[in-house]
Amino acid sequence: LSSQPAYTSTSNFYAFSVIRNAAFLVSSELYIYEISFIVRRKANLIFTYTFLLVLMLTLYSLLNY
Repeated sequence: LSSQPAYTSTSNFYAFSVIRNAAFLVSSELYIYEISFIVRRKANLIFTYTFLLVLMLTLYSLLNY
């Protein structure tokens, strides 16, 4: 009886963290899509490619950090 509440609390915490990470990923992808849509509509392609290049370099440095 003593180990059962701890197991349910850890499994609930794990499910909550997975749901929170998935929601964060979806919201960030929608945010990036909205930014790229605004950039495509209002700015030129050089700004878009610069933004993508900076994003790729940031991801690359974060992965190799």
